[in-house]
Amino acid sequence: MNPAGKIKSILFVCTLILSIASGAKGGSVVVSADVPTTDIIVSDGEERATFTKIFDVDASDNHGRGNTFTTPNDFVGTGWVMTGLTIRKYNNQTYNNDTLKLWIFEGDADQWAGGDGDSDGDMLDGTGITNILLDGEAFTLNGAIANNSYVQLTLDSAIPLEEDMTYIWFAKYEQIDGGQNMFQLVQANSTDVEPGSNQLQITTTENKKVSSPNPLTHYVQGYATGSGGDDELLAALADLERIDTSSWWPRD
Repeated sequence: MNPAGKIKSILFVCTLILSIASGAKGGSVVVSADVPTTDIIVSDGEERATFTKIFDVDASDNHGRGNTFTTPNDFVGTGWVMTGLTIRKYNNQTYNNDTLKLWIFEGDADQWAGGDGDSDGDMLDGTGITNILLDGEAFTLNGAIANNSYVQLTLDSAIPLEEDMTYIWFAKYEQIDGGQNMFQLVQANSTDVEPGSNQLQITTTENKKVSSPNPLTHYVQGYATGSGGDDELLAALADLERIDTSSWWPRD
């Protein structure tokens, strides 16, 4: 591996350590009428078809929604750093201190479908999925969210993602003080689906892989590792790792 590649690998590991150490404390929510156009790692479901609902667990046994996504090859660094997720709202709804919780797992739709629901509180039982990158980070919903709005969930701490890897984002809704017992999402039709993209659901007794696959409209946002510039990274990390960089580039 060339020196720049070594540094990028070090950066990826350091980012992973920092993210795990910080934990999920609670992210921020921004609602916009505009389609996300920047810092997109991968997206799907842009073509609106209909809707699906995330019910509060006390309102329905069918109470979770999510989607798989596959990261592209990173031609800049050695992977990706996820900073947020944007989803698309269906219908006008008003919230009062209610909560969306977000999970990120490494895994695919077939693994998810092996699960036996979450009546015991464990969504992953039976799936074989063990790598939990985000464990129920809470996002507080307040005020009116209009039909077709884009709801950007910015993570409290960024998450490293590998390139060419399939992941799952999954969300649950909790009605706290508001009058809504659900959060409605836009789902797309099944044409022009991105590779590895599939809507997922959960009930108290079953993890479901939607056969259509009707992906939920979503934009996984972040940046490529090393995209801040190799020269800056080399200089900053050389002292940290006690690496002799004198032979890596010409000196005056």
